[in-house]
Amino acid sequence: MPNNGIFAALMLALGGGDMFVNYCQSGCVASRDVPSHLSLAAGQVYLKDERLGSQELYIRHDIGVAYGPFQPIYGLSLTDKMDIWAGGGLAWTVNTPIPSTSVQLHLMAGAFEHGSGIDLGGLLQYRSGIELAWTAPDGFRIGLGWDHRSNAGKYEENPGMETFHLRLSLPLD
Repeated sequence: MPNNGIFAALMLALGGGDMFVNYCQSGCVASRDVPSHLSLAAGQVYLKDERLGSQELYIRHDIGVAYGPFQPIYGLSLTDKMDIWAGGGLAWTVNTPIPSTSVQLHLMAGAFEHGSGIDLGGLLQYRSGIELAWTAPDGFRIGLGWDHRSNAGKYEENPGMETFHLRLSLPLD
């Protein structure tokens, strides 16, 4: 399921529309308190729909403030091939009609250190993704997600890398 930036474009378009419709009356990017989470995700790494036999662990912090509909996030991931990515960005979360479920899109920029896994072409790598999650009454969240990393054509080499993951998020509030 390579996305070639579709998650990033969706986040910017849908999040921007949400901001315009629901937040600009009181300041488009006015700060507001939101639940803070620390999450751990584990998943399988793919290259162009091909399962590589590599796994990734990813820890992420969603901070307890949002600016309009956008919540700052930062994270660190490590594959079993010792590929490391660290970065930060924004998440946009929308509740679905199904009680206690949400969809989250995110867009992040970060640094990538190539181990013995996929060579993504250079240091600067973007991470975008989508997640469907269920939130318990106590704030604990479990989700299934798909992340894409690439350098968006900044370097000559740009194979892209995907991770299908299960994320467990613990509320910090």
